[in-house]
Amino acid sequence: MKFNLRALLSLDFVEVNKAQTSPIQYDNLYLVCHDNKPKDDIKAGHTLPRLGVVDISSGIYDPILLPDTDPLMKSKDLESVTWLHGNEYLACESSGKCFHVRLIHRANGYATETLRTLQLPVPKDRFFNIESVGIKRTKGDVLNNVICYDHRGGINPGEEPWSRCAPFDIETGEIGSFKETSPSDPFAIANKLNRAISDRTIGEKTGQSYFVATIDTEGSEGIPATQDNAYSFIYTVDQCIKYVDGDKIEALYVTPDEQQAIITTDNDRPNSEKICLFSLRNPNAEPICHHTIPYGIGGIAPIKKLLIPKS
Repeated sequence: MKFNLRALLSLDFVEVNKAQTSPIQYDNLYLVCHDNKPKDDIKAGHTLPRLGVVDISSGIYDPILLPDTDPLMKSKDLESVTWLHGNEYLACESSGKCFHVRLIHRANGYATETLRTLQLPVPKDRFFNIESVGIKRTKGDVLNNVICYDHRGGINPGEEPWSRCAPFDIETGEIGSFKETSPSDPFAIANKLNRAISDRTIGEKTGQSYFVATIDTEGSEGIPATQDNAYSFIYTVDQCIKYVDGDKIEALYVTPDEQQAIITTDNDRPNSEKICLFSLRNPNAEPICHHTIPYGIGGIAPIKKLLIPKS
């Protein structure tokens, strides 16, 4: 995406010095994370992006290039990204290791700065793979929120999905005592969905959780592929909202009014990735999709504020 930086920087901001930044609002921009691993870097011959920015209105994608010294460059498999506040986000690996980052737009493109890393409380005695992280917010209170995260599940005994929720201080990254629940296998298709929870987003209006369930046609972490053709469900605890045939959906975002949703794929096939906008009120209506994303997307979060260095 190309910005006219001269025009942007001429806007009427509060006067700040050169080291400070000024906020800009963009309604169609989303931060996404990629499940690019060190082994993928070796195969490509260079370090692949861990994060990127997508314009949902055009499908234009911009990778976020990071310095080698940034801890995020060593991430093994980012599976989720969640908006915290302002221009700050939480990007998490399947191990539960998370990176608290700040998003900035510089003259040469987008950048992030890692503010801290933190570890979600995870089991030490059983298999898990954290695919989703969501924040349930207390209105008007940055500190008193609840973080919810999910093990995706598997098809073998002992790999059943679970969810944990705990008090979360966004400013310090402190996580309180968690409560674990075990959701039932969605839609009674046990042993066919090896990712019963591939993502979760929490509606800002109602606080309701929306989930994605999908299957892995490739197989991973010792879990065999369940079938040759991918499919996915978007659902709540009460209903199946949408069935998607042929795509492995791994990222979901619901707009603040909970009228629309954005889904993205991680199909593990060249030229197969897409990002789609569809109506929650009429989920069978034709979605608006863009096929311009070069990498699979594991998580998506809205850009509610951009910081642009003042010149």
